[in-house]
Amino acid sequence: MSYIIEPMPLISFLEESKLRLPRFQRKATWDKKQNFELAISVFQDYPVGVVIVNQEQKISWLLDGRQRRSALSTMRDNPVELYEWARSYIGFGKTADELEVKTRACLKKGGDCAKATK
Repeated sequence: MSYIIEPMPLISFLEESKLRLPRFQRKATWDKKQNFELAISVFQDYPVGVVIVNQEQKISWLLDGRQRRSALSTMRDNPVELYEWARSYIGFGKTADELEVKTRACLKKGGDCAKATK
């Protein structure tokens, strides 16, 4: 048995329509933190890591890399979800938006924003 190692652009990895998941592949298990950490790596232009694809006849089986592919697809298809990952990763609560609105209003008035946003 021989192996071929070849680089693949992320967009090609995401758009590969012939890529199938074998039955033994686990379901998506990464949480928001893990997804956001991958996003940070991508934004910093770090390698995404190795994925293992087995090609049999005309079918390509994704043996390793499902979690990364799922997270990357979500980043591309639903950028709002990326924002939710960031909120979870940073630890913003649901009131973070309210605090931001208060801070911006305070800054426009030129007041002491530390007191106004408490």
